[in-house]
Amino acid sequence: MAIGHETVLLVEDEALVKKACAVTLRNHGNHVLEASNGTEALRVVEKKLDSSIGLLYTDVVMPFMGGVELSQKVIDAIPTFKVLFASGYLDEQTLSNVLTTKDHHFIQKPFTPYVLAGSVREIFDA
Repeated sequence: MAIGHETVLLVEDEALVKKACAVTLRNHGNHVLEASNGTEALRVVEKKLDSSIGLLYTDVVMPFMGGVELSQKVIDAIPTFKVLFASGYLDEQTLSNVLTTKDHHFIQKPFTPYVLAGSVREIFDA
C-alpha cells in the first residue's frame, strides 16, 4: 500500500477508536488533526482554512453535532474537502443521505487498520 503525506481531520467521539485511527493514519504517512466532536472540528477548520486538509474522517453519530451536519459546515468553508463517514449504526436510508456526492465515502465500523488505511489512500488517489 502506498504511503501518503496528506492531512486528515479525524473526528471521533470514542477515545480509543480515535487513538487507533490516528496511529494507523500516521503510520501510513498522513498528518492527522484530531477532534472529539463536530464543534471541536469546526474550531480546527477555522484555524486551518489556509492549510491543506484534504480529508474529513467523521463518525456519523456524535454528541453536540453529528457527522453529516459537520461535513456540510466544513464543505461550506472548504468546498474541495473529501469526506469519509464511519458508523456502525446506519440504516440504508441514512446511508443514502450521507453519500450525496462522489467525494463522500463510507466505512462500516468495526474496521481493521488495513481497511482504514486502504480506504483513505483510495480516496486521496481518486
